[in-house]
Amino acid sequence: SRTVTYHAEGYVAEISKNHLYRGMDMSEILNFTPGTSSLNGLTAYGESISKVYLNGRELKMGKNELLEYLKTIKGEDVKKMEVIIASGVEEDAESAGKSILKISTVNPETGGVLMVGGSAGIRKYSHIYLGMVNVDWRINEKWGMYLKSSIAEASDKNGTAMETHYYYTDVRRISESTQNTDRNNYSGGLGIVYEPDKKNRFIMDGSFIRTPTSMYGDSYLRQLQGTENIDFNKGKLANDRTFDRLDFSLIYTHTFNSKSQLEVKVDRLENKIDLSEWKDYLYYDDSTNNYQTQNAEENLLYTLGVDYNQSFKSLNGKLSAGVKAAWLTNKNDLDYAVSQNGIADDRLSYVDDYKYTENIYALYAKYNFSVKPFSFTIGTRMEYSDISPKSFINSERNRDNHYWDFFPQLSIGYSLNAQKGHNMSLGYGKGIRRPSMADLNPLVRQTDDYNFRMGNPSLSSSHRHNYSLTTTWFNKYILRVNYGHSDNLIRGIGRNEGNVIYHMMVNGGKSSSVSVYASAPVTLGKWGNLSLNVWYSHSKNEYEDDCKYSNSLSWGVSGMFRLPMGINMTVNYSQSLPDKSLYTEMI
Repeated sequence: SRTVTYHAEGYVAEISKNHLYRGMDMSEILNFTPGTSSLNGLTAYGESISKVYLNGRELKMGKNELLEYLKTIKGEDVKKMEVIIASGVEEDAESAGKSILKISTVNPETGGVLMVGGSAGIRKYSHIYLGMVNVDWRINEKWGMYLKSSIAEASDKNGTAMETHYYYTDVRRISESTQNTDRNNYSGGLGIVYEPDKKNRFIMDGSFIRTPTSMYGDSYLRQLQGTENIDFNKGKLANDRTFDRLDFSLIYTHTFNSKSQLEVKVDRLENKIDLSEWKDYLYYDDSTNNYQTQNAEENLLYTLGVDYNQSFKSLNGKLSAGVKAAWLTNKNDLDYAVSQNGIADDRLSYVDDYKYTENIYALYAKYNFSVKPFSFTIGTRMEYSDISPKSFINSERNRDNHYWDFFPQLSIGYSLNAQKGHNMSLGYGKGIRRPSMADLNPLVRQTDDYNFRMGNPSLSSSHRHNYSLTTTWFNKYILRVNYGHSDNLIRGIGRNEGNVIYHMMVNGGKSSSVSVYASAPVTLGKWGNLSLNVWYSHSKNEYEDDCKYSNSLSWGVSGMFRLPMGINMTVNYSQSLPDKSLYTEMI
């Protein structure tokens, strides 16, 4: 209670001032700070943490790699950690309402840390091995560097079995499939820190990731009418895929004085993806089909951001403002070939040469201030989007999109009883979900004699409104209720026109959800501590006359026990009950 300070958007935990954390790493600490957990991925107040910042730079890693990296950061090296429950207007609008973690470590004058580690996870049908090396070193007063590198190898085998009964008939379909996947991950990064004086700091950061993956499997489908076989097929499928990413960023920070600071960020991100695969099928009448896909994709993203922060004595206020621009280019080449009984089928085969560009320009301003016992956050963000999907195969369906959006933010915190640690906060934020580049692709392709599949370049974005109530009792017991509503969501539909079915994405869906999160720490005296967490969600999804409800429930407990000889033992357990939703009738 003496090391956590709550505000309208979350809280700040002074890690270095809490002796409990000194023998833990950051992945363990997250299981004992209010509302956070690393049991099933990184979560805050029951929701996934979307971004993690370390000393101002975003850690751009995969989920497993990020969790392993946090294990190399020890509690005695962490100064403070800020948990933002719902990100505000300073982040891009697609991240609005998602949780963010900001970690600040102690800055040694010289020296640093070298961490070498590894982990292994073995289950009945899968395994993963990972090795990591991390270096964080302060050379002198002006220069510092950090280096990270990891190698991971994983393999798993899974299968599915499903039986479908068709209404108003005695026809049923039985399908089974198995899949074997081998994945490797090679990643590394190098950063250089240069501080010519106390007012200026430069961080140059470069990283790469290479992930080759191979998959092979079998499938079997049987269709019966009563007890009689009326159709079946056997299939074999395989793919070899690679993902390569190169990222370079430069962060410049200028501190005018103790109350004002300017930060400039420049980033270049490039990735190349190979999604090639093939499938072979043998049918009931001894005919065969072969499907081969060659798919190469390239993405190039440039971002430029400028942020300014100014503190004011009056009202304990702080102004944050900034501008950001992002330029994305995607190029996708696809060659899809089908052959029946060894003969090429030109009717179902197709090629696609698709280029997608997305330019987003943003301007934001936010003001935090407090009038005891209240604290306030008021902000707004304005974004201009310029989106251009271009197919060189179906060029007549190309269409550009240009639009403005405004995203307000409001948070109010109230200290019910400062001495006892009772706090309450209300929050509202607005976010956006833009259609994916694949949904916008205007390509029209025939999948069989009766079905066509096409993208929809006329799709528009949807918005989500988030409302939250968060209460904290005795500085440690948490209860949070969140309500979200989205309209104009994108849904996939099929329309029958003259015995031909057109499958495409359209706007018009609606979604609403209510989630409840509760957390309670338990002190076991000299024996240690426990942390209990429960999360429940109820959602409703609608499109025209179709309406579905679903529910999910999960809970977990983390324990830290003090053993003789100064040894600490941590124990984690979590469980997610199966999601339950209304039965769907397909006719």
